[in-house]
Amino acid sequence: MRKIFFTSLLLGIILFACDTNKSDIKIESVAKIEVYNFYGKHRCVTCIEIEKIAKETIEKNFQKQVESKEVAFITVDMSEDKNQALIEKFEVTSSSLIIRATIDGKEEIVDLTELGFMNAVDNPEVLEKKIIDVINSFLK
Repeated sequence: MRKIFFTSLLLGIILFACDTNKSDIKIESVAKIEVYNFYGKHRCVTCIEIEKIAKETIEKNFQKQVESKEVAFITVDMSEDKNQALIEKFEVTSSSLIIRATIDGKEEIVDLTELGFMNAVDNPEVLEKKIIDVINSFLK
């Protein structure tokens, strides 16, 4: 019993010590709602489609908001050192699609990466609709 207690205690201490809260990393906002497309040097067909769908969806549906800097589409090359703060902030390890909104000083993040990889090639309208819905929910 004592062995289980000390093992649990040690595990708890290790987990607590390893907690690095990445959400505390500050990055400069360029818009109220930012759609980040992270990519690496080698891009698969799906990665390219995710970027294309996200960019076209924003251009087609949020042109006024882009012009007024309420919405921004930002591509992030993960191989460039200058982007390390963003990579750490969003804990990105591979191609990703993330929407970040800053409303009344409060940050909200929606990760659409999994949905993008599941739908970009065969069901692009699903990803497009989700992007529109998320951005509209933040614009209210």
